[in-house]
Amino acid sequence: MSHGADLCSTNRSDGKENQPIGIDVDDENRRSPEKRSKLSLTEYDDAKSLFSALRTASKDSSILFNGSFKMGTDQAIDDKDRNKNIAEDIWAATGYRWSVHDHTLLADGLSSRFYCCQDEERKKESEKSTRPGAVHWETEGMDHFPCQSKLTVTVTCRGQPAGHQSISLRIEHHKPHNIWAVPSALATMVREDFSHVSSQQVYRACVSFSEGLWKCAEDQIDSATALLKEMHDEADILKVETVEGVTALGWDLERISQHLQGKIVEIAIDATFRSICFV
Repeated sequence: MSHGADLCSTNRSDGKENQPIGIDVDDENRRSPEKRSKLSLTEYDDAKSLFSALRTASKDSSILFNGSFKMGTDQAIDDKDRNKNIAEDIWAATGYRWSVHDHTLLADGLSSRFYCCQDEERKKESEKSTRPGAVHWETEGMDHFPCQSKLTVTVTCRGQPAGHQSISLRIEHHKPHNIWAVPSALATMVREDFSHVSSQQVYRACVSFSEGLWKCAEDQIDSATALLKEMHDEADILKVETVEGVTALGWDLERISQHLQGKIVEIAIDATFRSICFV
C-alpha cells in the first residue's frame, strides 16, 4: 500500500471542496435516495481491511463501494503520484484498470478522479501519425464495455489529529469484463485439453491475437509513440537528439523514475546489447 504526502493546511474555505470526502456532489444530486443509501461511507480500521472488503465486493457483477481508512502522513511521495499508486492497488484488488481523469486541490487535501480504461463512454480515438510517409494502420483495439465507471480517491486532514489523514475510495463499476490470462497461464489450460499443442504455439497465437490491444501502427516507432501517448499518465516521452538517418524514441516510466529520483546523477548507455550503467 502506498502512503500519502502531508496535505494538512491551516487555511479553510467554504464551497464544494469542503463537501464530505469521496463524494461528487453533482453526481449525488442526480441520484435517488435509494441509490445514495447504498453508497454510504464505511470506515475501516486500516488499508488492509478496506482492500479485503473491496476484493469481496468486486466479485459481484456491479461494484458500489465507498470506504475510508486513516493513516499517518508521509511527505516522501507527491500527492498526485500517491493517488495514482492507490489506483494501482485498486486495480490489483478489483481486476479493473483505472485511468486518471483529473485532480482537484482541496483546502485540506486532494481529490483525484479516474475512469475504467475499458469504459466505452470514455474511449479515446487513437491519434494519427503526422510523420511524412507514415502508413496508417487501423486496429480493432481493446474491448470496451458499458461500465458506467467512476473512481474517486480523496485524502483529507480535515477533522484528523496532527500528522494523520483520512483516505476515502468511492468506486462504481457496473459491467464485468471478459476474463483473460497471460500466455504462460493460457498454455497450461490449453495443453490440458490439447496436449499436441506446444507452449510456443500458444504464445505465438497470443501475440498475434493481442496485437489489436497494443499495436497502433505498422511502423514500430509510430506504434510505440501512439501507445505512449495513450498511457500518458504512466509514461513520459523524452526528446531524443539523433544524427541524420537515425530514428529513435525515448521514454521513462514514472513508477520507476520515482524510486530513482535523487539517487542517480548520470545514466550512461553504450551500443552494446543490454548494457546500461547507473551512476
